[in-house]
Amino acid sequence: MQRHARSVGGARRIGASLTLVIMVLSLPCQVFAGATVEPHYTHTKAHGSVPTSIGGMTDSYEIQVTNGRNASATGVIVYIPTDFELINESASEVGWVAMRLPPQPGVIGGVSWNGREILPGMSATFFLSLRNPDVGLFLAAIETFLIVQTYSGGALDATRQPVEITYPTRLLGIDYATLAFTLVAVVFLLLLLDAVVSLKGRQKTVTSKT
Repeated sequence: MQRHARSVGGARRIGASLTLVIMVLSLPCQVFAGATVEPHYTHTKAHGSVPTSIGGMTDSYEIQVTNGRNASATGVIVYIPTDFELINESASEVGWVAMRLPPQPGVIGGVSWNGREILPGMSATFFLSLRNPDVGLFLAAIETFLIVQTYSGGALDATRQPVEITYPTRLLGIDYATLAFTLVAVVFLLLLLDAVVSLKGRQKTVTSKT
């Protein structure tokens, strides 16, 4: 009976989460929502106008959620953009229980944290280990994380936080763009040298015949 009750409870939570994401995606960001997404990495210190990360690498994303209501938040849901790969999830405080959510259109799914509360005016920090999507040379992609705070009685707040994914820099300290253009330049010079040698060979052949 307990196992059946747990499975029913899990199905209800997943169903509620699916309903929630549809509601949130159709609503504008709420006035009480407060959250930040910050990548943590060691391979570069560069930052753009939005938090920046490197394509193809695995980074830890720190998500700080602030409760701006006069009621305690009972849960946090982070929806992850489709192009990422979820590796691991955790919270800075014990007591938060994480549950992975199934994929939805535009997101690979997400992580729901419950088991504690965020008091009014207080914050909680959560972490996601994600493999970043690959992007082209000198190209950048802006990915948006949807962060939802839930409250007892069905109230919710939502905010969307952008992260910029830039081209990778991970081969012996040389970024792929520089490496690619260097290889192109080398190939061009070799072709040019071959053309010059061939031209001189032809000139010698013509001279010897005359």
